[in-house]
This record gives sequence, C-alpha cells and structure tokens, in this order.
Amino acid sequence: MKQASELTKRQLAILRKLAQGMELVYDGGMTAYLGTEHVAPRTLNALIRAMALHSTAYPGTEIERYMINHVGRQILESSSTERVG
Repeated sequence: MKQASELTKRQLAILRKLAQGMELVYDGGMTAYLGTEHVAPRTLNALIRAMALHSTAYPGTEIERYMINHVGRQILESSSTERVG
C-alpha cells in the first residue's frame, strides 16, 4: 500500500472528495470528472496504481465509475496521522 506521503496534494484532495461519497467518472479516453471538476487521466492512473479505488464499468460502453475503497481510506487516515505526528 502506498503511503500518503507518496501521493500528491491533488491526489489526496481527490481521495478526500471520494470519501465524502463523490464518484470519479472516466470515459475511456482523455476525460475524467469528479462532479464537474476535470481530473487528469494521469492523476486517475496514479490512484489506481496506489490501489486506492475500485471501479464499476457500464456494459456496452467505455465509461467507468471509480469510488474510494478501503485502501484509499487507510491512505487518508495515514495522511491525517502524518500531519499530526
């Protein structure tokens, strides 16, 4: 599992929003959105590599929804601990 210190501030901010119930939607091309906010595909890929997200695909389309998983929540917990300690 990646540590919070290995993620950028932007990646951690996205995880925080996902932890509040938001979803990241990716169209399979160059567009990913968190609500109306554009998210760079490289940022999405970094969170996938950190194993912080799980996805659900829409059958017959290239659209995928990403939500935070337990690893992503652990990363956020460690980020709050790192700031305190």
